[in-house]
Amino acid sequence: MEARFTQRDDLVVDVHLPERWGPLEDTLQDAVTTRAPRGSDGVNPSTYWIDDTLAAIERGSLGTIVAGGNASELILTTTGVVAHSQYEMFDDQEVGVDELVGVLRRWRAVVLDLLGT
Repeated sequence: MEARFTQRDDLVVDVHLPERWGPLEDTLQDAVTTRAPRGSDGVNPSTYWIDDTLAAIERGSLGTIVAGGNASELILTTTGVVAHSQYEMFDDQEVGVDELVGVLRRWRAVVLDLLGT
């Protein structure tokens, strides 16, 4: 899946997907993000939530919420991962596990590159 990444003034790195993947992009920005966990000593950008999501996908089972945000979540299914809006802001959108993991790994690599500079 095509993805590009931009860094904001607060150093958070956003992921941008093709327009047809809008619900998934919104869910990644809400439920995963590169913002350091609240109350931690971490700085932005952080791989914490990306790493947490990758680990949850790896150990998850059917119906597992692998990432949850304020308004959306990623749910593991038998055929992939569904981006789900908790408040019906968008229809569910499913993506293959391998595609999602690929985007997450590229997002993580961008953050690590920025942390190294």
